[in-house]
Amino acid sequence: MSDALRQGGAAREAASISMSYSFSPIEYILCDLSAIMGNFCEELLGAFYPRIISKRANVLITELVSNVLQNTTDPSSRMDLHIDINPERLLIRIKNVATPEQYEVVKSHVDLINQTEDLRELMRKTIRERRERRAKGGLGLIRVAAENKFNISVDYREGYLVVDSVLNVGGLL
Repeated sequence: MSDALRQGGAAREAASISMSYSFSPIEYILCDLSAIMGNFCEELLGAFYPRIISKRANVLITELVSNVLQNTTDPSSRMDLHIDINPERLLIRIKNVATPEQYEVVKSHVDLINQTEDLRELMRKTIRERRERRAKGGLGLIRVAAENKFNISVDYREGYLVVDSVLNVGGLL
């Protein structure tokens, strides 16, 4: 590692990293892949960027990968994970096979998150509602958006649900 990187100098601020992973078939994933990928990316990104950025990446990757593994309708399908960071922004994209109905559910959830001004209040309200119905889940993306400042968008392309999460890292350097 160069002295400039160790000291957090100009070379550190110019780092760009891009990684893509595909996992197929999903049914063969017999480990805690969400934690493995989240922790790996935290360590790798932390070598080039402040820990606040790499920790936020870990939280989001863990959440997104867990969502795919828990909600997949086609265990024989593939999951793609793409991470791209530069001095302006961190992009984390996850893509997996989904039905149009699944896309609509995720889209409505993401739309609610994006339209809500007080995400912490939305999180409290969601916790109360889920507790009353004894339901599980539904908090992850809200928590990620509220606590980690990611902008989340969703799209449906050729049978694939694509979730993009972007963090402006410029102000965190």
